[in-house]
Amino acid sequence: MIYGRRISRKSRGKQSPCHVSRTAKRNFIRLFIFLFVLMVIFTLIPRFADAAHYFVSYPLSPDTDTKVKLQWMSVPSARIYRIYRDDGGGSGFTLIKEIDVDTELDATSYTDEGLLPETTYIYKLEAYDESMTELLLQDVTTVAVTSAMIRPYGLTAVYDINSRQAILTWNCSALASGSRIHRVEGGASSYRDTSSSDSTEELILGSGTVRFTVQTLALAAGYGLSEPSDPVTVVPVAPPVLSAEYVNQDMVRISWDRRTHIGIFVLECSKWEGSSWGQWETINTTLSGNYTTHTVDAGGKYRYRLKAREDKGYRGYSNITEYVNSLAPPADLTGQITDADRIDLSWSNPPGNDGKLQVWRKAGGSSTSGQYTLVATLDITADTYSDRFTIEPGETYHYRVNAVDETGHYSSYASISIIAKAPAAPSALRANVVSGAGVTLLWNDGSNNETGFIIERYDDNQKKFVTIGTAAPDTTEYTDSTAVQGSTYIYRVFAHNGIGRSAPSNEVTITAWDTAAPASLTVTPVSSTRLDLTWSYTGTENYNTIIERKKGADGTWTPIFTTAAGVLKYSDTGLEPGTRYFYRVRKSLGTGVSGEPFPDEAGTGAYTMLPTPTLTCRPSSDNSIHISWSGVSGADVVIERKMANGSFSPIMTAGPSMQGWYDSTGLVPGAFYTYRIMARTSVNKSLYSKEITVHNYYLEAPTALSISIKQNSEIELRWYDNSTDEAGFEIWRYTHGGGQYVLYATVDKNVTTFTDTKVDKGVQYSYKVRAYTQGGSTYSEYSNVASIGIGLINPPANLQFDYISEYQVMLRWTDTSDNEHGFIVEQKIGDDGAWYQIAWVSANKTAYVVSNLNKYTQYYFRVRAYNYSGNVDSVSEEILVSTSIPATPTDLKAMTISASQIRLTWKDNSDSERGFRILRSLYSDRYFYPVAIVAGDTTVYNDSGLNAGTRYYYKVEAYNDVGSSASDAVEARTNTRVFFTDTGSVPWAEDAIENLAGLGIIKGVTDTLFMPGNTITKAEFAAMTVRAFKLETAPVGSLADVRYDKWYYREVMIAENFGIISGDAANRFYPETPITREEIAVMVFKALQASGRKFNVHDNTVLEKFIDKHNISPHAVSSMAVLAGEGIMEGLQGNTIGPKYPATRAQAAVFIYRALTRSEPGDEEAF
Repeated sequence: MIYGRRISRKSRGKQSPCHVSRTAKRNFIRLFIFLFVLMVIFTLIPRFADAAHYFVSYPLSPDTDTKVKLQWMSVPSARIYRIYRDDGGGSGFTLIKEIDVDTELDATSYTDEGLLPETTYIYKLEAYDESMTELLLQDVTTVAVTSAMIRPYGLTAVYDINSRQAILTWNCSALASGSRIHRVEGGASSYRDTSSSDSTEELILGSGTVRFTVQTLALAAGYGLSEPSDPVTVVPVAPPVLSAEYVNQDMVRISWDRRTHIGIFVLECSKWEGSSWGQWETINTTLSGNYTTHTVDAGGKYRYRLKAREDKGYRGYSNITEYVNSLAPPADLTGQITDADRIDLSWSNPPGNDGKLQVWRKAGGSSTSGQYTLVATLDITADTYSDRFTIEPGETYHYRVNAVDETGHYSSYASISIIAKAPAAPSALRANVVSGAGVTLLWNDGSNNETGFIIERYDDNQKKFVTIGTAAPDTTEYTDSTAVQGSTYIYRVFAHNGIGRSAPSNEVTITAWDTAAPASLTVTPVSSTRLDLTWSYTGTENYNTIIERKKGADGTWTPIFTTAAGVLKYSDTGLEPGTRYFYRVRKSLGTGVSGEPFPDEAGTGAYTMLPTPTLTCRPSSDNSIHISWSGVSGADVVIERKMANGSFSPIMTAGPSMQGWYDSTGLVPGAFYTYRIMARTSVNKSLYSKEITVHNYYLEAPTALSISIKQNSEIELRWYDNSTDEAGFEIWRYTHGGGQYVLYATVDKNVTTFTDTKVDKGVQYSYKVRAYTQGGSTYSEYSNVASIGIGLINPPANLQFDYISEYQVMLRWTDTSDNEHGFIVEQKIGDDGAWYQIAWVSANKTAYVVSNLNKYTQYYFRVRAYNYSGNVDSVSEEILVSTSIPATPTDLKAMTISASQIRLTWKDNSDSERGFRILRSLYSDRYFYPVAIVAGDTTVYNDSGLNAGTRYYYKVEAYNDVGSSASDAVEARTNTRVFFTDTGSVPWAEDAIENLAGLGIIKGVTDTLFMPGNTITKAEFAAMTVRAFKLETAPVGSLADVRYDKWYYREVMIAENFGIISGDAANRFYPETPITREEIAVMVFKALQASGRKFNVHDNTVLEKFIDKHNISPHAVSSMAVLAGEGIMEGLQGNTIGPKYPATRAQAAVFIYRALTRSEPGDEEAF
């Protein structure tokens, strides 16, 4: 726009050059005003832009016609937000929501519901601080327009094959008062109205396809009909007719009358449990064709049905088949050659079989090949058979016995092979002399085909051996009660069967013996590997003593030493730590002959001591000393500190899960303290550790250690000095392939660099640095480790293998260098084998096929990159390769975590598994199916999504490309749940509340209300803690403000007895005061310690990220560090942890629940 008026050329020429017209003045004023307004606008734009940035709104999908989502950025110092709405009706803004940032999980968003379609809404946000001072100086508003009434969405149909009803379900607008169902069948269209707004059932009598759509009816609200939904199509399917037939051995065939649409079914099975049918279990989810087979347990009775899959759009069942009976084979088949023409068989019959028994025989060859001859058909109850025929000495006879039903279906068979030869001779004949009871002979049975044993004794009168008795087959003991004390006897033993006698055993001679015997035996622990024995005799003569030992109460007695005559003590060394051994002693009467043992079979037992723990102590940053230990497993650790009088006194007993503890009890900065520890269980203990004296002076560790190469011949180290009063720094170096770290050099205080000039090319070095004080009495922690080498080539990485066959694998790796001339493949057989080269591979190649492997051999492989010009090489990590199935996992344990989760742990016994399959069942002995697959080397899995109050059985199966092996089954039962109607506002706490309520740890305010936003008192939380950690002791004690008639008296007193709570200087606990977050942290940490649960100890540095960490009371710092580090207690808004904030009931439930689920139980027994 141009301001002013046009001036003629004539008049313009007559004006003075200094003259300024009135029009120009006006134009100048207008321009000035325009610029001023523009400046004001640009000044205000950022402020309004910031305001707009705080507050946005949009219709919330999918309910865009009735819901609006509001979101805003957090306003600094805001405690209360208020949201107002103007719906354009003339009444202006109305308050619709007030949000307290301390009680809302998400305090910067809100969903406005119950709105009208196609309506414009204006929202305004106000923010207030703690004193209710408004923080937003300008109006902060946003506008949202709801959409037209939405059409139905998510329409699905499930066809019930039994009732022929199609069950339709959908989602619709909140305004809906009914629905219109449109149906297209056989080319004809129809519709009907229903009062249901989200589901209906439609009967389908024909066999043709039916198409449905749905419209929402909102006549009452004045919105008429919505647009139609997307269509859904239903294909009616008739139930198949199912039948089942027992085939042979452990196989059942299940057939159906038609294969069309069979893929929409799963096959279910039920087993007879003795008095009723068991639950239906899914056994096949991928059906095809006209039949399938099922492997069953021998002797079981089964029935089957098809179940339609709702995920395929169907539901309902087929008919249930007649039950089938799986024949069980005979068991415990044994056989003996009892005469030259007779072999006797015996077995046991399982219950439930019908039909007959068949006995089959084959002479010679393998038991698994060739033709067997049926030699007898017996009644189903028979359990013996005598097979008479001419037996050829030296021949092997193979027998099979199986059950067979009337239709000719047969069970699997029991089998045995019998060699027609005389039995092998007994060996290791020996004798025990029992006072007043004769001579007891013992021998080793060297055969499996004897029908008995013949015992002979030399007769001086007849000058030959004579038979004095016989023993049954598999017997290894005989007592000659006719032997007389003072006489000399010679014995031998034969085994025999129908073919003849064995060779004789060795002979044993018993000379005259006296009645003296051991009278006492004492076993004393000396160390973790040594037990000392002392004993005495009833007589006064000197005797040789035989010492026998067994490991554990169920072990086998084994002679370990025979003393010289007159020796009455012995030290047994080289034993296993923490192991119980039993001993007994005998008087030796010569080679192979001894007196009766003392004590008897039970023996005298003692534990070797637990391994002596290794103690480490270091000062910490908060006037505490961190005590840690190693070499302790499954035992408590008693920590003792030397007191002022010079004696040690216990200050802490740490549970088996702990590996460290902070001592902060009355320490004086700069003082020296001496500690020792001892491992202890309910039945055993260790020796004390080495005593350690530590200076309570914390020295910050150097950090950010970096490393670089100088002039291709030197290595330079740099680090950050965090301490102010160190005397210097120690540089520790490790030469790869050369042992361990050594103290390599020292530098003065404040020095932060070091150059290592004594390095060799082609060698890898690692460094770490620590600070020390004057005199070297106190050291900091080590810095990080840095590694480097000069003239090195990068090693191959990610070495792995692919299984090809039991004789071949393909090795694969990642080429991480760009200067290699090639690769060398190296192999080692077994753990103790030597490495040798098996192949050379050219540069840039990353695979090699290894052949001629043995599947029962363990191979190790590694790949070496080399460079000729630099005369250097580097080698990958080694991998173990086996072409056999992985070893079976053991020690499987199942621990209930919650109402929907069970944790599994196991021992990985294999180095060759590709992974583990987690198998689950509702039965202990069948129907295990995979629910998860985890990677190799994994030893823990959390099974989630389970039903509450249900018992589950698990196995873990190790697998690789060759095969698999499964563990034994274990069981666990999920917890029950208790539901409340008001926990929807705290979805982050619902799981914890419902699980803990199901366990009886927490209770609702009423049967249906939990009041999650209410504060919780110190007494209430103490009671929750005692119940949760199952702490039991006598509720004795005295706190000034805890009366015995209060409901919480018992739990609070138990908590005090366990050291979880304590009174103040006035011995007051303030039980009905709201508990703060830091008080909760202290209680939970002490409860974890008292209960012996396993958890990790965290350094106080985990609290550095919280801006209000300085508000934590000194006594609560270490407790909050542990809870924050373990994820039990999380931060609040604005990187705060809120140590002084009162906790709500919902927060308290979450803290307890996480403490239980993120720690593991310790030993149940206490010393």
